[in-house]
Amino acid sequence: MFIGEYHHTLDAKNRIIIPAKLRNELGTTFIVTKGMDGCLYIYTNEQWNKKLNDLVKLPQTKKEARMYIRQFTSKACECECDNQGRIQLPGILKDEAKLVKNCVIVGAIEHVEIWNEDLWKEYEAMADESFEDIAESLTEYLSVMLKETIDGLDIKDDSIYVDATLGRAGHSLQIVKKLKSGKLIAFDKDIEAINKSRIVLEDHLDKVIFIHDDFSNIRKHLYELNIDHIDGFVMDLGVSSPQFDDASRGFSYRFDARLDMRMDQSQSKDAYKIVNEYSFNDLCFILRNYGEEKFAKQIARAIEKQRSIKPIETTFELVDVIKSALPSKVLSKKGHPAKQTFQALRIEVNTELTSLASGLEDALDSLKMGGIGAVITFHSLEDRIVKNMFKDRCSIEKIDSRIPIRDIDIKKADYELVNKKPILASEEELSVNNRSHSAKLRIIKRLSYGKDR
Repeated sequence: MFIGEYHHTLDAKNRIIIPAKLRNELGTTFIVTKGMDGCLYIYTNEQWNKKLNDLVKLPQTKKEARMYIRQFTSKACECECDNQGRIQLPGILKDEAKLVKNCVIVGAIEHVEIWNEDLWKEYEAMADESFEDIAESLTEYLSVMLKETIDGLDIKDDSIYVDATLGRAGHSLQIVKKLKSGKLIAFDKDIEAINKSRIVLEDHLDKVIFIHDDFSNIRKHLYELNIDHIDGFVMDLGVSSPQFDDASRGFSYRFDARLDMRMDQSQSKDAYKIVNEYSFNDLCFILRNYGEEKFAKQIARAIEKQRSIKPIETTFELVDVIKSALPSKVLSKKGHPAKQTFQALRIEVNTELTSLASGLEDALDSLKMGGIGAVITFHSLEDRIVKNMFKDRCSIEKIDSRIPIRDIDIKKADYELVNKKPILASEEELSVNNRSHSAKLRIIKRLSYGKDR
């Protein structure tokens, strides 16, 4: 395993010292080739042969696969260290990685990398700025608190369940595996998410009804399906939907793309429209209330100023505007400075909080007696809505203790909290799934039919 960062110089003959710690693992001869992100890769002979076997398995009929194979292998060459631990790099590889005098050698677990020092500093700064978000994106395929959610729903094999946030079908798959004659109604605003989930659920499609719509319309669709009540529902409010993998959808400040952020590509309102057309006061409102951004006014003013010169069209342009509005002490803090603004825009574009409020109301009303609802939240704005709505449903009007009343006449709440406090991810899950750190799972059960709200 190769680890560590080492700074060395390239001499006039294109020779560079490989640190002894890395040299011992590389062996006497090894392969140097073009790498990703503008650096060079060094492989042991064993790792190189494994890499070649992986390349052979790529679909040769695809142009992209052929291009990648050619780029990766055509410049590869065998090297060995001299008595002083130096290797001599071919000029073509030196030029490929823009190597000059000052270089950085990096251990990257299965291989070693050689970087131009200036390029490495730029790359490292960019990676540090988005480290937590990158970690989240690499674990976003793992459904948070999956076991706790499925156990909490207490699924019956002949019952009807709703997955209000289909995404990558993590919860849906575990639900349908437990169904025999039962049905799952799966909602998602993004048709791409539904199409991808069909593949995940291909062995259970006879048990699933897909709904291409926002879950705020759950009551309407259940009515159209002649379903009066459901046995349970799950809402995973995390941003792990397939659209976040696609840089062109304009959700992420880590990729440059047109400002978009629409979950549903058929709607007209997007982030570009909000950034370039909303008034100063409206921008302040969404930044402050949906992003909990302390510098909402400063950012709104900077947006207003920039768009008076030319429209703010891309994610990177917006990031630059945001950075220009923030004090240097804020920019030096850990985490990306645009995170809260992008969250606010995404919530506004997709009406996430209003959809949650109306959809959760209808989902609770749709539960049959004994039915269970499970909701996973990831930030305080949505958790506050869920917490307050659950509390309201589990409460009754206080009765003046001075008024005589029989026990049988005392009204009881129609719902109860299954877990009095929100369930948090286990230590084991926290160690493998970064998204689970902020997650809270709340579960509620319907006890009786009172007057639906």
